[in-house]
Amino acid sequence: MIMGKHRLILLVEDDQSVRRYVSIGLRREGYQMHEAENSRQRRMLLNMLAVIW
Repeated sequence: MIMGKHRLILLVEDDQSVRRYVSIGLRREGYQMHEAENSRQRRMLLNMLAVIW
């Protein structure tokens, strides 16, 4: 998800090592990251982000 000039990604991956590897690479490229391990966490993050935006 990219909003305006902010480069923001919601990464959903159940494998912690894959999630960490991808997250590190994307952060190095300047993306802001939110991470979720499963669809339940994804839903909670989206609900929290909707309140913030």
